[in-house]
Amino acid sequence: MHSIYNCHEDCQVINRNTCSPRSYYIPYGSYLDAIEKSKEKSDRLINLTGSWNYRIYSDIRDVPDFSSPGAEKEISGRNTLMLPSNIETAKLDIPQINNAYPFPCDIPYIAQVNPAAVFYRNFYVDEQFDGFKKYFVCEGSSPYYLFINGYFAGYTQGRCKLSEFDISGLITSGKNSICIVTVKYADSSYLECQDMINLWGIFGDMYILSRPKGHIIDYKITPKLTDSMRGANINVKVRSILSDGISITIIDPNGEAVESRPADDEGNAQFYIETPYIWSAESPDLYTVVISQGGEYIAAKMGIRDIEIENGIFKINNRTVKLRGVVFNPVSTVTGYAMTLGEMHSSLIRMKKNNINAIRFNQPPLPEMIQLCDNIGMYVINDTGIDCSFMPDEIDASDISVLRSAYMDRAEYMYERDKNSACVIIWSLGHNAGESSNLVACYDYLKQHD
Repeated sequence: MHSIYNCHEDCQVINRNTCSPRSYYIPYGSYLDAIEKSKEKSDRLINLTGSWNYRIYSDIRDVPDFSSPGAEKEISGRNTLMLPSNIETAKLDIPQINNAYPFPCDIPYIAQVNPAAVFYRNFYVDEQFDGFKKYFVCEGSSPYYLFINGYFAGYTQGRCKLSEFDISGLITSGKNSICIVTVKYADSSYLECQDMINLWGIFGDMYILSRPKGHIIDYKITPKLTDSMRGANINVKVRSILSDGISITIIDPNGEAVESRPADDEGNAQFYIETPYIWSAESPDLYTVVISQGGEYIAAKMGIRDIEIENGIFKINNRTVKLRGVVFNPVSTVTGYAMTLGEMHSSLIRMKKNNINAIRFNQPPLPEMIQLCDNIGMYVINDTGIDCSFMPDEIDASDISVLRSAYMDRAEYMYERDKNSACVIIWSLGHNAGESSNLVACYDYLKQHD
């Protein structure tokens, strides 16, 4: 095995060169585009969904080092595959039903023979974005190594994690190449092995974002009902490379601008909305919060709602709510984990028609599924995806210190990606995930942030 492929059996390496976790958003170059256009039509996005050259290797040890000159010749011009896709749904591997770990339980080591899939394609960067920072984003995949123009760019693991890499120093205007090496198994498999059909591949959208050097990094929107629900305080906290020039506009569900104001030097802005539209599963009214800086615009959806537990009674918007829910594994019989927007929408509508108002995901869904739950009106119990169902009875994975980083990584990425979503009412630490210190650390993190 080439020394560059040394991350997937190292519990201390969850990510290499990734950006910090953040909210899910797409930047645009104009105000109207941000509030009207789908993400694929953003002028700041290079869409990598589509046809890729690929090659399947029976073992990662046979995969060449794609940072070596000429290595891409093994892939370019070969068979093509549409991504996102699972290897099994593309009929390049056989679906595997889990009733035990598919390798001996010997953390961090995995199967002696570990299949790998390599994907390669070219993309083009317009010269109008010279001087902009460039980021590669993948919305969900098996563990993968990333190469840009023959340079190693990074590694990450964690199913349905929004992974992002700053590749500004690796690409130029004009023609560029990207190579992704995915592995079927990694030490992360110990935390993601469920009693279900296991699939691997790249199953989330991929794209490259062009962003000004002083761009927004992240934001948190905190709405709070006041005055016996006759008003709402809205706090917007923006984290940016530059502290000045941040402007925030709130648009009501009817498309009318409510108020616009600049953020202060610390990126904060406070608003008060009188007689607000209140979000619930029955009335999923959403405001739009447009955050702009340096010619970049981000449109975030905001639902105003309150959650509390009073005398042991769970309440939403000061009303007792009965959760009529299902446990939902976000996987399609046709596309596997690479569910299309249409498949996600039809699944949720079918639930609504059957009087279901809540979902507990047993693994993190793709980010657009959470957006649909906001729009359609579905209470969500979000999940880290940690599942150690097949760990031997005498072993508690949450008590294994070398797995602490993997536990925390899943909790952080789950929370940060979906922290602004009104539909999420409960954060789940996982299932069959143990009962010891690693889970306590995740719990403390979530309590501290939410």
